[in-house]
Amino acid sequence: MHPITSLIGLAIYIAHVSAKSTLVDTSVSRSCDCGFNEDQVYWSHLWHMNFRQGLDTNELYKTEDIFVANYKIQPKYENSLSRVFSRDNVDLKGALQIAVTAAPDAQRVRCGGIGTKRQIDFLYGSFRSYLRTSPVHGTVAAMYMYNPGNEIDIEVLSAVDPPQSYFAIHPGLIENGRASALTHDNHWLGFDPTADFHEYRFDWFPDLVIFYIDGVEARRLTTNIASTAGRFLINHWTDGNANFSQGPPTEDAKLEIMNITILFNSSQSYLPGCQQTKQACSIQNVMAQLAAKDGPMSSASRWTLAIHYQQPWLAFIIFATACLLLVTD
Repeated sequence: MHPITSLIGLAIYIAHVSAKSTLVDTSVSRSCDCGFNEDQVYWSHLWHMNFRQGLDTNELYKTEDIFVANYKIQPKYENSLSRVFSRDNVDLKGALQIAVTAAPDAQRVRCGGIGTKRQIDFLYGSFRSYLRTSPVHGTVAAMYMYNPGNEIDIEVLSAVDPPQSYFAIHPGLIENGRASALTHDNHWLGFDPTADFHEYRFDWFPDLVIFYIDGVEARRLTTNIASTAGRFLINHWTDGNANFSQGPPTEDAKLEIMNITILFNSSQSYLPGCQQTKQACSIQNVMAQLAAKDGPMSSASRWTLAIHYQQPWLAFIIFATACLLLVTD
């Protein structure tokens, strides 16, 4: 193959990958190179993944943005089960479905989960996901920020009635043998979380975490706040612990995820800011645009400013070089 043909092919491939790297128009992202703000809160980057339509499950395994859990966590408590996470328990059918699959032998019950491959620069941010939990008794739906020393959790237990969400900071404090209100809160939801999708969210700041349900502030915690970057995960599990998850379930249970949105300040940002505009974009407006976007999810559907500055220009440079060589050949 002629080297010029190879260069042109590479340029087209990179441009194609770049075009598939975003869920929103490039023009929108370029107009937000001053970041995003709301109520005097500023974030420099935005990462978004839409699971409502598009990929099949095999393609999901290949995306560079998330990993599918395939590991085992040993029992934490006496008379509880190992949490065995299987990639077979993650599927795409109108939404991302994460299953806890029942089995006659409780030791063969399987859980599921996903997480961002990106982890070293999620340092403070607003983490949001639209979820519909399972009505099957005995599972935990969890979304959380994790690093080896810290967690910020939102959990919904299907065995708890009336429904509530658990907000937690780890390491947690214990008072009189119970989780302390300084690092833990039980919040009554006031709706059936299995009937429809609802937005669960936490905003992580250096000295504070604010938890939200459907955009309404539910709780603030200020103790043991993480100061180290981590990754974002969502999983669906049971360990048969009678004091928490209960179960294991006697039938398959499915957690559904419509989308994930992360607004954050990168600890490794190297991009020149405010090249296209001098004003940050309204988070409310950007979220409305994302919600209205009907295109299928691409195999790399994150949206960060980096992707728009790196790959399109790289493709252009390669293509221009190929054209110059063609003229002088």
